[in-house]
Amino acid sequence: MSGIQDILVGIAGEKRGENIDMSLRTSNENIDLNSILRKITPTLGGNGGGHPSATGARIPEKNFEKLLWKINTIINK
Repeated sequence: MSGIQDILVGIAGEKRGENIDMSLRTSNENIDLNSILRKITPTLGGNGGGHPSATGARIPEKNFEKLLWKINTIINK
């Protein structure tokens, strides 16, 4: 298996206009990305959700670093 080891959440994103469209994945069964994104993306002017281990989201590019910080804060609790 290839990839980066010891990473809790992987994010792939693409800039589209003023937004970042992204796909997020985790293999950690204790992390529910769907719940996390449904909670925080509206506070950042976007939307997101999907399955517990595989989600999508769209937020304004200006809020991307805030999204990363919020996800990191939640999963490290």
